[in-house]
Amino acid sequence: MDVSNIIRKVPNFNKQEKTNSIQNNPAISFGKSLKLSQLKTDMISFGNISPLQTAESKIITYVQDQIKDLMPDQPIKITTTQEHMPVAKLMAQEAYKKGAGTVVVNVIEPELDRLKAKYDGQDFKWKQLKEQVLEKQGLIKIDLGETTSPFKDAKLSAKEIAAVNEAYHVKLPQDVIKLMEKFVDPKEILEGKLHLKEGQPLRLFAERQHEPLVNKLVEYAYQKGSKVVDVIYNDGGPNNFDVSYAKYASEKSIMEVPEWIVPQFKEYIDTNTARLYLDGEDPESMKDVSSERMKLVSKGRVEMMKAIDFYRKDNSCPWCIYYAPSTKSSIIAYPEVKKGQVATKDEEIEALRLAAKDAVKINRVGTADAHYAKLNQVAQRMNQMKFDEVHFFRKDKKTGKVLTDLYIGMGGKSIFRSAEEKTIPNDKSVTPQPYIANCPTEEVFSSPHNKNVRGFVTATMPLSLNGKIVEDIYVEFDNDGKIITEKINASKNKDVFADHVKDNEGADRLGEIALVAGSPIFDTGRLFYSTLLDENAACHIAIGEGFAECIEGVHDVDPSKMEEYLKENNCNKSTTHIDFMIGGPDVLVEGIKHMPDGTVKKTTIIEDNAFKI
Repeated sequence: MDVSNIIRKVPNFNKQEKTNSIQNNPAISFGKSLKLSQLKTDMISFGNISPLQTAESKIITYVQDQIKDLMPDQPIKITTTQEHMPVAKLMAQEAYKKGAGTVVVNVIEPELDRLKAKYDGQDFKWKQLKEQVLEKQGLIKIDLGETTSPFKDAKLSAKEIAAVNEAYHVKLPQDVIKLMEKFVDPKEILEGKLHLKEGQPLRLFAERQHEPLVNKLVEYAYQKGSKVVDVIYNDGGPNNFDVSYAKYASEKSIMEVPEWIVPQFKEYIDTNTARLYLDGEDPESMKDVSSERMKLVSKGRVEMMKAIDFYRKDNSCPWCIYYAPSTKSSIIAYPEVKKGQVATKDEEIEALRLAAKDAVKINRVGTADAHYAKLNQVAQRMNQMKFDEVHFFRKDKKTGKVLTDLYIGMGGKSIFRSAEEKTIPNDKSVTPQPYIANCPTEEVFSSPHNKNVRGFVTATMPLSLNGKIVEDIYVEFDNDGKIITEKINASKNKDVFADHVKDNEGADRLGEIALVAGSPIFDTGRLFYSTLLDENAACHIAIGEGFAECIEGVHDVDPSKMEEYLKENNCNKSTTHIDFMIGGPDVLVEGIKHMPDGTVKKTTIIEDNAFKI
């Protein structure tokens, strides 16, 4: 997979870290030792060998022949139609197994091409540089497009082609698409959330199932005057190309920073490119990828971020992460529709049907402005009170055991914010642009004093981290506000969280505190296993990167002195930002003021899942 897609959501410390979506297909390895393509189709009907398995085996034999001359570290560009994406996916897999360098998968998008031609759309300039660099490296180009039929070339039978189409493609019923259109209104999102300016470039990230919604958003952006609208699809499920990268890419390929990456992100900043993420990734997308491989991919992503030094400039451009469920994100949140151990496609579609209806309420479609106004009032009240610390306390109702007793110190210039944020342009002559970073958003948040945290905390909800579900996280802080790594615990996937803390600079301190109460997400009674949704169901904290916009006076600081200013005000710097939930109806949240006479004044902020200030 093209590495620019793997890090397409870098930096990963926006309000939520966006993990790469990776899904392994256990049938893929079947054909590695059996040359089933050499057998007659009518012979493959015995035992437990399915038409899908024989088809995948034949495709692997075919793609291995197509890339037999590929050399180690050599780049390859695969152009494919949507129909032939299963072949492209297996070709990318085999290319990485052979030690390929950059693997670019270019999916032909007829509707996007039509809109681009209609509105005289343009491309980012960095893409020309990338093509030139790959050509110099000996780029191999393979066309699986409209003029070829790799299914026939691989000698698949009609039955096998049907099995591949059934396994790899999901066709949504029209009624489900109509339901999805109710929670994705182009005007409300692009103008109301991103405040997209006339002519402003847009990068749009989405799941393949969002295609009908994406097309409407793209056309609206063009109509607003955007000349550059770049769409990056996450082709989820079996067609997820990222799995090949995560499982098989060489260490050199993962750790190396391509020549076009720095110019790429510089162009985004210089052109004030807005970003919109339609969030509906599979929470368990990486469950079959080993922890060691995920650690390697994570290390590569960190090196990429260091190279582009983009994280401190992230707020120079507007962005919005918007909840838009897919079948894979829905089935885990609506498990009651699943009758067997593994959900059928029809069951996944039914789960999406339910999720789409709830998404209208969760995103507060049509009523968001009034809600944002209420959150702003809470933020203003918090800033007026100027608490020295915020205290979280929780007891197990059955045993009486204290599960959370956490004191989070606020820096002298720490301020609480909510909903609408403003960009911090690199050019001081540019007016800051408002934007809504998260939808849904139920939080009032700030960046605490990164060395003034004490106590311990137990998470109240699971965390989806690098495609793994981590449950019952326990974290304890020392007297300097640092996580005691030896005491990190969890009932499931402890090492995933612990390794992330150890492997990422600054991940052992807090970068965020967020207050949430009365959320419609919490009212659903569901766990979505999505940081975007679950963190907006309850109070949460985040390890890692703090937010510059939560430090008073940041808009008046010269960009060249920004890092120094944030350090002086104890805003945490890190290569990551991971939220996990610590709130709920049994959690008491208090504001603490240390009075001049030595007494302590406590004010209840949240009790019984309701704001009290």
